[in-house]
Amino acid sequence: TGRCNIRMSTSGTILVSNDHFAVDEHNALHSFCHADGTWHFMGCMLSASASNRWWMNEILKSHDYSGEQARIDPSRLGHNSVFFLPYLMGERSPYNAPNARGAFIGMHLHTSRQDMTQAVLEGVAFAMRDCLDIARAEEVQVTGSTITGTSVTPLWKQILSNVLGISLITTKV
Repeated sequence: TGRCNIRMSTSGTILVSNDHFAVDEHNALHSFCHADGTWHFMGCMLSASASNRWWMNEILKSHDYSGEQARIDPSRLGHNSVFFLPYLMGERSPYNAPNARGAFIGMHLHTSRQDMTQAVLEGVAFAMRDCLDIARAEEVQVTGSTITGTSVTPLWKQILSNVLGISLITTKV
């Protein structure tokens, strides 16, 4: 148990294996039988990489994802006063809330473009953590995960690893 796979695409999906069937108290994660006879939890947030794409393409009018992220000071990870709620299309997991909406919180006169970009990446990471925390509440131990998705830059992978508290291995395709 505790094997994990994260897929970052338009949505963000986290699959966590479990050796027995379980349903969390609020039915926030889906439970599926695996072909090998084990079970897995699945959490799927609707706007994972879609949040980043919206921020980059629609707001910043940039397609240089790596260039924008290169402006973020890595020593500032975890020390941002700006927070982003990534519910641009409502939410599925763990908040089954189709009318939820996104928001920036904590901006001030000195908020920078880099702060906002970092907030988008961190907001998605914390939304993924919400799903992982529910699996952990069901006593599933997760220490690492594979991660896939073309939008996962080294910086975003580090943010995800920091927020989830697990090591992440990028698959080579």
